[in-house]
Amino acid sequence: MDTPSQTTTPVDPQPEEKENPLVHILRFVATVLWRWPVIVFLAGIIAAIGLGALYGDDYIVARFCFFVAVAWVTARGVTDAEVKGHDYKKAIAVMVIVAGILVFGSSI
Repeated sequence: MDTPSQTTTPVDPQPEEKENPLVHILRFVATVLWRWPVIVFLAGIIAAIGLGALYGDDYIVARFCFFVAVAWVTARGVTDAEVKGHDYKKAIAVMVIVAGILVFGSSI
């Protein structure tokens, strides 16, 4: 006969924690905004706003807009899958960053 000490009770697995739907929405939006066509379009819009600010003699806003546009495109270029899988990824990343600095410096 089984004694109470010998019987085993099945252990219920921990119930899976449901992720917040907001996390899924934010993850989706982030992946959509990180695609090249979206980045180029939105960076162009931001640069156009900066150009308008430049003609309106608001140089601080123009510099900020140009910086955001160039930094966004540069960050995407550095983190691109083709760059990550390349043998010379560090050299390519440095070249992309230097090109971004040169573009930003020439826009001022």
